[in-house]
Amino acid sequence: MKEKVLDVLERPDLSFEARIDEIEKLLMVEALQRNNWIKLKAANDLKVTYRIFNYKYDKYGLNKQNPRKKRKKRMEEVNC
Repeated sequence: MKEKVLDVLERPDLSFEARIDEIEKLLMVEALQRNNWIKLKAANDLKVTYRIFNYKYDKYGLNKQNPRKKRKKRMEEVNC
């Protein structure tokens, strides 16, 4: 994790806000992985409200990275 954050901080092509967004996204993904992609638990882990967490989850497009969604889709395809 430290290496990823340092990589983001050292990127001269990103503005200050873009760097903060990238670090925030890294923290959220790490919390989601620790909590089996359960958003409420990840929000509690980061000490933010579920509402804020869910807003940023959508903002950063983290649903595309969610392995649980992919598994759910595959299950629906198999059951058809």
